[in-house]
Amino acid sequence: MASMDSIKGFILDMDGTLIDSMPIWDVLGERYLSSRGIEAEKGLGKLLYPMSLEESSHYLKTHYGLMESEADIRAGFMDIVKHFYYDEVKEKEGALAFVSSCKERGDIVVATTSPMDYAQAALSRLGILPYISRILTCSELQTSKKEPFIYERAAEFLGLSAGECLVAEDMLHALLVAKSAGFMTLGVYDASADKDQESLIKEADFYVRDLRNFWENNKSK
Repeated sequence: MASMDSIKGFILDMDGTLIDSMPIWDVLGERYLSSRGIEAEKGLGKLLYPMSLEESSHYLKTHYGLMESEADIRAGFMDIVKHFYYDEVKEKEGALAFVSSCKERGDIVVATTSPMDYAQAALSRLGILPYISRILTCSELQTSKKEPFIYERAAEFLGLSAGECLVAEDMLHALLVAKSAGFMTLGVYDASADKDQESLIKEADFYVRDLRNFWENNKSK
């Protein structure tokens, strides 16, 4: 049984956990077309959501007859995303207070699939970065969250065992990877993963709909 008293350090996901960044992917196509003065078809976001960037750029070029190359369209996508992280993205409700409370109990590593500069810019603007001891990115480590390497490296940096670290994730597959490697886990609700919430609640040691008052309200299973 997981116990809050066992937590000595924190490994926190960023997207969908600390920052509300997932919605940009729902409107990326619309924003790109709008920047070209083109009105998007109804439901474009849902159509593009399961596609890769390569598939999405191909769809926009062929369906809307764009003059730009698919590579240029993808570059345009990333310019929009970069601007969003640097200037628009908001914290998940209660995230700043949560990391402040975590820092009183141990050091914090952010483990993210986002680029380092995006993470630094967003967390700095939102006032979260001063509480973070280290940011690790999947690209930096040449890994993904389909394997526990990024969590293991974070624990190594913290000087702790897996069982002394709390990993917070909004995505079920990532939480299961951390859990299988012996980490304590916190499931965090995000609308983008709504379909997985029942499983996330079942599998996580702790679970929150939002991060406010986690330490006061959440109980060990």
